[in-house]
Amino acid sequence: MSFTFTFTFGFDLRSAINGDPHQPNFQYDASCWTRFRGSIEQAHQRAPMCDYTLWQYSTVFFSRLDTTRYAPVVRNRARDCCIMSVNSSSSGNDTRIRARIVNTIRAALREFGVMRIDLWYLSESGEKIEATIPDVVGVGLKFAAMTRKVEEETRRAGEKRARLEQSWAAREDEEQRVRAERDKMGLELVAGAYVEDRHSNDSRSPLGYANEEGCDGEKSVGRADMAENQARA
Repeated sequence: MSFTFTFTFGFDLRSAINGDPHQPNFQYDASCWTRFRGSIEQAHQRAPMCDYTLWQYSTVFFSRLDTTRYAPVVRNRARDCCIMSVNSSSSGNDTRIRARIVNTIRAALREFGVMRIDLWYLSESGEKIEATIPDVVGVGLKFAAMTRKVEEETRRAGEKRARLEQSWAAREDEEQRVRAERDKMGLELVAGAYVEDRHSNDSRSPLGYANEEGCDGEKSVGRADMAENQARA
């Protein structure tokens, strides 16, 4: 499974040419960053970091970093600093990842002319901590594991929610089907009762006398004549 991690670290660049720790051998600007990123990419091409995709970098450069705010004063610290945020994706083994990241960064820094660095990273509380490259990589991998766990929990929650929504939809469809069946049965019962009632009314004469089966109109007229004769007598 692929995952993404982000961690922030910074390094104070020391001049490898004039030996003055307070004077970097280049300016911190866009062209500087482009060259450094190119060194990282070239090192990555020669020694790909497992199945890492090409690293994506974003950076903020500080001139005369406020060390009082970001960290205690460290002797011989360069006054210009770089803070870098690294984003990458991987599904490889942590040990191999650690080694490849360290080697790649070292190679890139060496090609860029940086022979010595003071490395530090920001803790969760925002504290600046002096560290080595493996330490920074370890922080990144720890964050990666945490991020992967969160993403896995989010994925499982999404799948559970999808299953519940499907279950609710199926239940609603079933309820609608049952209601439709009941409505259909009710209409059939009403229609049947109406037909039966019509047959019952048609079997009676307009005068309210029940017609005997097999009797015709002449027999009814004969009964009326007999009643009239009895009345005269």
